[in-house]
Amino acid sequence: MQGLRDANWEIGEDVLVMRRGGAAGADRWRSAARELVGLRVSVLVAGDHAAARGMTRLATALQDAVPTVRQVVALTDGESTEIQARTLRDAAGALGLEVSTLDVGAAAPDALIDRLAAWRATFVVLASPRLESEATRLAKRALRRRLASAGAFIRYAHAGGLLSRGPSLPDAFRRAAATVDRLLRGARAADIAVERPPRFELVVNLRTAAALELRLSPALMSSADHIVR
Repeated sequence: MQGLRDANWEIGEDVLVMRRGGAAGADRWRSAARELVGLRVSVLVAGDHAAARGMTRLATALQDAVPTVRQVVALTDGESTEIQARTLRDAAGALGLEVSTLDVGAAAPDALIDRLAAWRATFVVLASPRLESEATRLAKRALRRRLASAGAFIRYAHAGGLLSRGPSLPDAFRRAAATVDRLLRGARAADIAVERPPRFELVVNLRTAAALELRLSPALMSSADHIVR
């Protein structure tokens, strides 16, 4: 919204913004998209997950935070996280880490974490609407079971995870507004270049590190964009 205002659009007069979605699950998003297409909107903006591009640094940060880790479990959510899981596996392999996956399916967050606790697994929560909606429950349960965990979206560390790495959503949506501005002024979508997210951020939660009795390296701390104290 602020990006549109910066481009001199008056919200509610020059342009009407309609919001849909907000619930977990691919069916809900597909339904919202069909509804908006039926309303013949001028531009459709969707929040996609570009987390796969940050997997190399995420794997490196998890290894720096827990130097003894050799195996990592990635929490996946069906097709929405396939690319992320593959990219994480490739990035981790280059660091000597082995990655296995555990799909959330119909399981409740507490049951998932209890299963991982039985394995004493260090794990990564990949980015999907459902997994992000469960971030707080996953992170708090992991801390209660004394498991180190990371997220492929920024909010996970703020929710109590050890660390997270992902695109800066405010920056990404501000850039999306610039693209919307061009489309509304007559540009063809085919003529607009595809852009990477403008910025990825690394967030480290010191409170969680202390609770897990982990001493984080100066290199990791200096590379963090945000530190939760």
